[in-house]
Amino acid sequence: MPPISFRNPSHRTRAILALALLVSPAKAERNDNYVIHTKYSNTVDGYFTTPDQQKARAYFENKKIIDADDNATIPISTQVGFAASTQNADVYLPNSYSEERPVGIYIHISAGNSASLPSNFDAVLEENYLIGGSPDNAGNSQHDMWRVARALDLVSSLKARYQVDDSRVYIGGLSGGALISILSGMLYPDVFTGVIPTEHSMSSSYWQKIFTRDEMSVMAARGQRWCHIIGSESYAYYALLAWAGQWRYHYGGSSLPFFDGYTHVVEGMTHTNAPPAEFETCLRWVDGRAMRSRAVTFGEWSDFAFRPDDPASLRGASDDFDGDQRNNLREFLTDTDPCAPDAGPAVPLIRASGRHALLHYRRNALDGKIAVETSSDLTDWDTTGNGVDVIGTTHDPASPMATVEVAATEKSAMRQFYRATPHAVSLVNLASLPGVSASQSTNYSSSYLAALAIDGDPDGASFSHTDSSTPGNWWEANLSTEREVGRVVIYNRDRYFKRLSNFRIEIKNSAGEIVAQQDYFRSSGYCGKRTVWNLPQSVDGQFIRITLLGANRNNDNVLCLPEVQIIGPQPQG
Repeated sequence: MPPISFRNPSHRTRAILALALLVSPAKAERNDNYVIHTKYSNTVDGYFTTPDQQKARAYFENKKIIDADDNATIPISTQVGFAASTQNADVYLPNSYSEERPVGIYIHISAGNSASLPSNFDAVLEENYLIGGSPDNAGNSQHDMWRVARALDLVSSLKARYQVDDSRVYIGGLSGGALISILSGMLYPDVFTGVIPTEHSMSSSYWQKIFTRDEMSVMAARGQRWCHIIGSESYAYYALLAWAGQWRYHYGGSSLPFFDGYTHVVEGMTHTNAPPAEFETCLRWVDGRAMRSRAVTFGEWSDFAFRPDDPASLRGASDDFDGDQRNNLREFLTDTDPCAPDAGPAVPLIRASGRHALLHYRRNALDGKIAVETSSDLTDWDTTGNGVDVIGTTHDPASPMATVEVAATEKSAMRQFYRATPHAVSLVNLASLPGVSASQSTNYSSSYLAALAIDGDPDGASFSHTDSSTPGNWWEANLSTEREVGRVVIYNRDRYFKRLSNFRIEIKNSAGEIVAQQDYFRSSGYCGKRTVWNLPQSVDGQFIRITLLGANRNNDNVLCLPEVQIIGPQPQG
């Protein structure tokens, strides 16, 4: 069978989902836009393994639609036993997809039988690095377990074709499709880690057909996140609000949520899909559980930790969310939850063994500093050094945690207690400071000079641009002196995404020596709207260079940059 690929991944495609063994070479030659299709299970029984799923099977065995309580006799084998090779889907693949970086999935269930992944969601999916998919033949007229099965099978199909992050698989939909997204999330929490239903909920008269209140009351502990989207001008506005109010477990004087989520009302919206910005607000909340565990900085953690309507989102690193006498940044850097009270000392203590000690904390290159303090009695703490040197920092690239090794350089400092104390610092775009200049290897014309990549406009109205014929084109910013750098953000130009690929970012000190570097999209993929390099630890650098390592995905040598931001602490003095 010929290689399976997207002809143009920068555009939405009607992707024929066919069981790999059933795709003939002749069929593949006519259209190379195939996604390998695999079933969630090879048997009907495989869809119903947990107690919740078994109860759902019993309920749906002879009922077509839960919402309408249709009593038509439709065997469950008919409802989920369709032929995989007959099913289609609407699929959007991010421009920046690379097998080196697992991607998330968002499944959208339509109320109609034609797949309907909203085209104006593409930029949101791109920005948040998610594949979008909407199955055909899964509208309101179909039996509900058929529709749930179509969602499960589309996830299975995408996982067979792409490198997928299992912690970032979400489902949503509009109206009747939203109902199916709710049902899918409730029955298959091992598949769907977040749910975003729009313009529908599930009243107790529906969910009680499968779940008891006690069973619902433990659902919040599953780790899913939910966001119900409701339009203020929807004809069903009040009914939806009333239904959303039922998604809490009322017991005595307490009210506990069934799900870790909230209701997001969109002003002026009718019974339609949410505007992209509103959808992204909810998506970022749902995505937050997975993303905050990967956060390198407290700022990134805070962005994903709270609902947009939560006042805590406005509180900063020096605050104390949980009131346990440890500020938020301190807890974050020592890998404890700033939102949950912790027992034990106010800062983690590690007693040195001999001359060395290891202190574990999150990488704090961008919004914090670590000061190593020592004490012999746990009462008086010395921050002057006291014969202790920080001799190295290491980190696991797959983890947000880092390890700093300290060593006693004087005998008097041996066998003391050590602690790492974080301090918040202000961050700025160093490229916007006075005296910063930029240059590039070649110029396409005098209208696209290097300085346009640091003019403060990331939207692409202005950009630097090299010629297309010179191999190894580069762009470089000169900070005029060595500055502490913790993050580099590169923005891409709309409609020319492929050009920003197969490149390297280097940071050099004042002597021109490389102190940090990172390659991007060398073997596949290309930058989406932006690429962010969070350094594992901050470095002192003066020159930041971006270099093409060969032809880009557009098969030319153009290096085009709308904006480059170089983030680090506010210089003192």
